[in-house]
Amino acid sequence: MHTALSKGSVVILGTAMFFVASVASASTVVVTGNTSAGENQPGWLFNRDTTTASPYEFTTAAHSIGSGSLYVLPIATTSSNKFIAEDFINAPVADFNSISYDFEVGAGGDSADSVYFYMNVYANFGVSDDLKFYDCRYSVVPTFSTTTGFTTVTFDPTKPYSVTTRGGTTPSPFPCPAIPADMDTLSASSTIRMVALNVGDTSDNDAGLDGYLDNVVVNRASGTGVYDFERDVPPPPPSPNPANKDDCKNGGYKIYGFKTQGLCIQYLNTGKDSRLSVGIPGLIKNLLSWLGGGLSQLASTIVPGQQKQIQKNINSIDSDGNNYPDVGKIVTGKYVSIYAYDAQDQWYWDLGDGRINGTVGSIAELDQATLTACKYQVQYRGAFDNNPFLDSGWILNDINCKGYDDNSTYNYLIVHETDPRYRGNLDFAVWGTWEYKVLTQSGFGNFVRPEHHIE
Repeated sequence: MHTALSKGSVVILGTAMFFVASVASASTVVVTGNTSAGENQPGWLFNRDTTTASPYEFTTAAHSIGSGSLYVLPIATTSSNKFIAEDFINAPVADFNSISYDFEVGAGGDSADSVYFYMNVYANFGVSDDLKFYDCRYSVVPTFSTTTGFTTVTFDPTKPYSVTTRGGTTPSPFPCPAIPADMDTLSASSTIRMVALNVGDTSDNDAGLDGYLDNVVVNRASGTGVYDFERDVPPPPPSPNPANKDDCKNGGYKIYGFKTQGLCIQYLNTGKDSRLSVGIPGLIKNLLSWLGGGLSQLASTIVPGQQKQIQKNINSIDSDGNNYPDVGKIVTGKYVSIYAYDAQDQWYWDLGDGRINGTVGSIAELDQATLTACKYQVQYRGAFDNNPFLDSGWILNDINCKGYDDNSTYNYLIVHETDPRYRGNLDFAVWGTWEYKVLTQSGFGNFVRPEHHIE
């Protein structure tokens, strides 16, 4: 068991300060839970003694370093309850310059309760087993604290502390000196087995007490370690899509679900997605990304079907002459686009409005042995409302792919909320106020199916 303290009997012998001096060549270890495999194994164990355990958590509510700390929740009225954090070090006393920690009294206490945030140092004489529970147990108790922030408590092995000499069936071979460093005088190669940070004193005096621990600094001649208690926040999930071409290389395309490296890079170049996601053909879904809200990628031009109507009815459709149909004018149009690519990451796209994109200037320049070509027939009807985006109506696409990588046909119908066929189906929503009404792929059928509820 660990030292029990009470307000009436505690001996105040620790040193405290409000600021931590910087430590040269210190390495910081983030601790979010138990790091030791068991007693006397290097690392931390929290509340190992379940007979005295009080609830705790790692939180971002307060911190002295990093962004979080260890928080001991209010201690219950059960007198045996307290919190204990053990760090198993097992190193020579002579190797230690200092051991410090930061604490902050929580809302359940005040500055007088600083005595309940103390440290025990468990040490053994050189002639004893290094893993013996202890020969000498030193108590390092704060002399003061602040209620508005963290206080630092430091153990200096060259200074005197209240000490307990072990008796019983495995007594200490020597009376313990008040100054830990003097243990080597009585028995060379004395060691510190572990240190324990405590909150509470296994009495009724600590009921309702809570508080924070952070920034444990073990300063040794052989090196300094800083332990930063932090909330275990899992890293953000990896992006489902590659960010650049390097993500696709060296087999990386497999991580993102692409069949080949070429298809992965094609996705980055054009947005064309060869994957199936949530039952929706990725190729179809991502074709819409360049149609974007109607025709977002064509924002600087006019699609052929639209252009023909504007030229034919220029005064009635585009009265202000800005090349966009006026508000409320319904336009029907269609055009053909061809996209082709090969397994060598080369691609070609004739958008159907006179623009050519790609890494090559023609389909003939692609590797014919691994060529895949997709023909898009796009039809639409709706109002553009004096801007390049289709703001109502519907879009119909027929897509036919042939070649090395894909031999499928696709058909989809997307309707705007102004269309009577719109149902507000969130599972197949696109662009917010548009949704898939028909979404088919050869060999799979229609992915948009009505739900039949059994009463």
